[in-house]
Amino acid sequence: MSPTTERLIYERALPAAADSVVTVRRELGAALQRAEIDAIRRYDIALVVSEAATNVVQHAYTPLPPGLLFVDAAMTGGNLLLRVCDCGRGMGPRTDSPGLGIGLSVMSHVADGLEIAPNRTVAGTRVSAMFREVTEAGDRLARAEARRTDEAMLREYVAALQASGADDLDDARTLLAEARQALGPADHLSAR
Repeated sequence: MSPTTERLIYERALPAAADSVVTVRRELGAALQRAEIDAIRRYDIALVVSEAATNVVQHAYTPLPPGLLFVDAAMTGGNLLLRVCDCGRGMGPRTDSPGLGIGLSVMSHVADGLEIAPNRTVAGTRVSAMFREVTEAGDRLARAEARRTDEAMLREYVAALQASGADDLDDARTLLAEARQALGPADHLSAR
């Protein structure tokens, strides 16, 4: 399988300040709409970017002055990878935390995958959130992959029948033809 390439649809570096969270959410929302991301998934992505960026503002640089807030979003096939990074002090326990402590739980519930790790190149934290099949194209790709898998299973079944010397080989071939014929309209209906 060839590696999937990323197509950057949004990238922004701002100071880690409250108004930057609003800016990132608004700009990313516009980029997601241009990329034809499903409206419900746009809301999920906006929620995650808001939570992650707010965590940067509230936690990453305390007690230091605000530093960098970096956000990017890239398409990988029909999936979206969102990254929110800072160059702050990293994750650690805080007894004086100003938040409610539910942001990470919300992000992990809304995203299809969430990773929180130290930044690879500099100090700080990187939040990576994966959102699967966020575009109509992604849905079509997933359906096409499922259809290929279904066809492969049907072919294996016919081959197994043939190898076993089954008398109903003609019936199996007929079923295979009917299944292939049914897959086309099923894809059309599920696309609606």
